[in-house]
Amino acid sequence: MKAHIPPRQQISNRSLKAVDEYIQEESHNMSRRLFKLVAVALNELYGFGAKRNLELSQRVGNLIIEHQDDEIFWQHVDRRCDQMGLGYPHEDYEQMEKRKRR
Repeated sequence: MKAHIPPRQQISNRSLKAVDEYIQEESHNMSRRLFKLVAVALNELYGFGAKRNLELSQRVGNLIIEHQDDEIFWQHVDRRCDQMGLGYPHEDYEQMEKRKRR
């Protein structure tokens, strides 16, 4: 069975709000899980304790909040990751621009 998602104009504001809240909650859950995994890995590999792990997660969280849709910031992050040879795919800057317009 294929789901049909009606165009944005046909979705009620109440439904849009519910979808947005769900996405925000799931995004928060994924971020929390990722931070937990990074904390465990940093502890195992480099002996990071609670203080350093909390400082790291707070700094990253603040950077995300401050620069979520800042295309230039993410271009710099992508460049730094390239310089380190991490091989992460670059962000979708066009999608960021669309989100800023909403």
